[in-house]
Formats: sequence, C-alpha cells, structure tokens
Amino acid sequence: MWQVAYSNGVIVEPVEEYETKIKFYVGPGNNSNLIKGIMKRRPWYVLTDKSQDASFVWTQIKVMSYFGLQVKRQRLPHINEEEIQEYQTQSKEAKN
Repeated sequence: MWQVAYSNGVIVEPVEEYETKIKFYVGPGNNSNLIKGIMKRRPWYVLTDKSQDASFVWTQIKVMSYFGLQVKRQRLPHINEEEIQEYQTQSKEAKN
C-alpha cells in the first residue's frame, strides 16, 4: 500500500494504535487461513473466538441468524442508458 501512496506523491503517516479495534471472526474452511492472514495485516482489526462479538464474520456456511442482524439497505437508484453513454463520452474526452 505504501508503494501506491508513494508513487502518487501521497505521504501517509501510519497510526500506531487505534482507539477502538474492530473484531472479526473466521470460521473453519472456505479459505479461512487466507482471510485470517489478510485481516491480521490491518491493525484496526482484531481476531475473536466468538462470532457473536464480531463485526465481520467469515464462515463456510450461511448462518441465517447473522443475516437477520444486518441492517436493511435501500436499493440504489437505477441509472438509465443515457447517463451511462454520457459518462463514457466524458471519460473518452478526458483521456484525449
């Protein structure tokens, strides 16, 4: 990540300690070792043994009780075809 910031001329001072850490739980299977490794690299996350305490849960099977706890979101407004074409035209013009 520092390479991307450096190449773009952005200086990011790392935060040594975060006031609050976000708990995550990773169940067995489903690339659990990969997910644990990735999450441990983020200093604001901490691994927990209890899925009930976690804000991020990665499991091999669907646990319907977790889905019931999630906040319902509204659907995003539909983008019509004209807006897509206008965006593509602006993008092409910006490249030239």
